[in-house]
Order: sequence, then structure tokens, then C-alpha cells
Amino acid sequence: MDEMNIFETAPSFPVIPLRGLVMFPDMVLHFDVGRKKSVAALKAAMNADQKIFLVSQKDAAVDEPGLDDLFGVGVICSVRQMMRIPGSENMRVVAEGDGRGALMAFVRTKPFLSAVVQPLEEPEDQLDPDRANAYRRAVKKELEHYAEMVPKISNDVIAKVLAYQENGPLADYICSNTFMDYADKQDVLECLDPGERLRMLLMLLSKENTTLEIETELHERVQAEIDKNQREYYLREEMRVISESLGEEDNPQEEADGYREKIGKLRCDEEAKTHLLKECDKLAKMPQGSHEATVVRNYLDKCLEIPFGTYTKDNMRLDRARKVLDKDHYGLEVIRAEIGEGAENVWVAVHDGVRPFVSTEVITACFDQAKIKGAVVPALPVVDSLREVGPEGKSKPVDRSRYYAVHTPQVFRADLLLRAYTQDYSPLFTDDASVVEAMNIPVDIVPSNRENIKITTPLDLVIAKALLGE
Repeated sequence: MDEMNIFETAPSFPVIPLRGLVMFPDMVLHFDVGRKKSVAALKAAMNADQKIFLVSQKDAAVDEPGLDDLFGVGVICSVRQMMRIPGSENMRVVAEGDGRGALMAFVRTKPFLSAVVQPLEEPEDQLDPDRANAYRRAVKKELEHYAEMVPKISNDVIAKVLAYQENGPLADYICSNTFMDYADKQDVLECLDPGERLRMLLMLLSKENTTLEIETELHERVQAEIDKNQREYYLREEMRVISESLGEEDNPQEEADGYREKIGKLRCDEEAKTHLLKECDKLAKMPQGSHEATVVRNYLDKCLEIPFGTYTKDNMRLDRARKVLDKDHYGLEVIRAEIGEGAENVWVAVHDGVRPFVSTEVITACFDQAKIKGAVVPALPVVDSLREVGPEGKSKPVDRSRYYAVHTPQVFRADLLLRAYTQDYSPLFTDDASVVEAMNIPVDIVPSNRENIKITTPLDLVIAKALLGE
């Protein structure tokens, strides 16, 4: 059928443009009409016992829409009820959708819009029964999830949806009872194929549910943060009132705020500031005279005394360092001079001052073995299980029989030790034995005594007292 024949055979209807609304077949729509042309179109339809054509505007802000301002597909409707709103010229309308129609052309624009509308017949559903059933089940499931997040969806709507067995009417009914964007609803309206319409609705519902889930999560996070801030404000105000009631001059919150102000002026990194501010929060919640508050207060005071951002100029002059060392550590040159050329016949023991329980037998054994080997350390086999941690934090067991815990005194032939001290520094130097070993000189091991402990912790002091019989 050519265009002329369509215009000759297609009926014309008064047109009412909808702002932000989309009508569907079999849908009952309650809406208000205020524009003069739309009121005139309603009156003309009622006087002529004629149906109306409801079509959505592309832009709701347009007051005088033309053909290009309207979507190409709308719904031919019957007016079920029309009444004037008291105190105005506006009309309240109840309309029921009969079927889809294609907007062809305007036949008049004054005093109301009237257009040639081509009724659109719904084609036969091409989906096979199994696939159609799968789509319906998926759509109904998505709608149930949608209704959980949108309380405005009534149980009656859900019940009616569950009863639908035809794809096209099901898609139309769900679209008409959800709060999706009107442009998405228009896309569904313009889709004539029932199966494709249902598939399109499934995609839109899934997208809408994902958006609602994200919005819900964001809302809960924001609400939780608001609740936290409100709770903290309430507790701080409560503490202030209690302090005032008790006649306490000092206010923990004011004190904490004072610290916060000082911390804000520090020239340190944000990580350090964040840590210090957490301590301020603790202080604000503590009684003024409590032991815990005193500890926190002292900690903050010490941190505030640190000269963040203030640097000294390093003096790297080795000659000056030598003078300072010679002045403060006198006597080494005398020892060197006494050793003289016979350093190969002198043995030196380097002992850790925090190991006071080394036995005479161990010292003697170290010197005796050093006269043979040149370099000796006392050590004991490791009794704990050992694990090696890799670069990614993964660990694996190692053979502990290969490992010893090194003690002191470490005994060396003097010439070896003096020569070792002339080497450049290495981060691998952990003791004198490691310095000597860096010259490819092997270091021998003699058994140490178990009591030769290193006193570095309070527990070590307890053990030391036990060894002394105290």
C-alpha cells in the first residue's frame, strides 16, 4: 500500500502529547491535562464519541510540540472518564489503551492536534515454546527482585504478572507498572515482535536491577557514615555535659581538638597525621584523669616535639670523624702499636657485653681453636623449626640441622681482623665474623654453653636472675 492510500484509509484521531509518560495497550492511565490544545482535543473526542491518540514527547520541556517532537509510535485509547479539576481549567482523565498506532502526519494543528494514525497489528510470536517459557520465567524472576528494591510495586501486580502466559501482553504490563526511564519504555512500545519485546524487557530489567543494587549499596554506606558521625557527635556532647555537671574544668573534647589543630600544622606525611588523629579520637573518649588518657597525652606530646620537615646538613668529612673517634676511643692505636709487626701471632676476642654468662671453658676453646684455624665463633645448633619466607610472602620449611645460633666471644688472629676492618661497608656485615668472612677466610665453630644468653628483653632479665640464683 502506497503512502497516499495509507492516508486515505488510515483513521485520524485527536492527539494528546504526554510528558515523561508512556502509554501501553490494555493499560489504564490516570493523568492531568492542562495545555489548551490537549483540553480542546479531549473535548472534541468526547463530543464526537471518538478515541484519542496518546504519544510521548521526546523532550518533556517542549510546550508546543510538532511532528518531529513526538515519537513515531503511540497508543490509540478510549477515554473512560474526564472531569474538571476544581479551581482550574485543567482536566483529570482516565484513559484505557486499545492498541499501538504509528503517527503518520498531522491533519490539523489548531485548535487542537489531530493526526492520521496507522493501527499496528501485533505479529505472531516466533519464539519456540521452550525458549518463550524460559524468557517468561527469567523476566518474572527479575521483576520479583525489582519489587524487593522498589516497595511501590504492589503484590497485586506481581500476582497478575505470574498469571501471564503471552509474551507481548506480559512485556507491556510489566513496562506499564515499573518506574524505568520513559525512553526505555518507548523502545519496548515500538517493538512489535512479542518475543523480541520480552527479550528487550529482560535486558532492561536486569540493567535496572543492577543500577538499583549499586544505589542501595551507596545509600547504605552513606547512611552508615552519617549514623557514625551522628553517634560520635552525640557521645561528644554527652561527655561535655557530664564534664560540666561534674565541675571539671578540662574538657576531653576540647583537649583533643587542640591536639588536632597542632597535628594539622605538622610538616609530616598524611599517613602519620592520620595515625595521630586516631589517637586524638581515643583521647576525646577517655576520662580526663585516667591512666590511659595520660599515656595517649604523653605520646602525642612526644610526637609533636619531633621536628618534622627540619633537616640538618650532614658532615661527611672522614678526617674529622677520625679525630672524634681517636679522641673518644683512645687506646686502639696503642694496641695496634703493641701488636706491631707480630700481628700474626696475636689473637683478639670480640665479646658482646650483653652476654655475661659465657663459660671459661668456651673462652678457652675459642682461643685454642683460633690458634689453629685463625677465626672461630662459639655457636649452638638451632632447636626451633625454621621456615624461609619468599618475596611473595610464601614460606617453606628448611633443614634446621644446617643452622647454628652464633654467640660470642668471636676470636680472630689479629692480622686477619685488622685487615678485615679496612674493607668497605656491606649491609651483610652483622658481626665481626661476617666482616672477616667477606675476605674469603673460613670461620670455624666451637660449641657454646646454653647459659651464654643475650640479655635484650625483660624476659631475658628474669632468666638471668634465675641463673644467678636470685
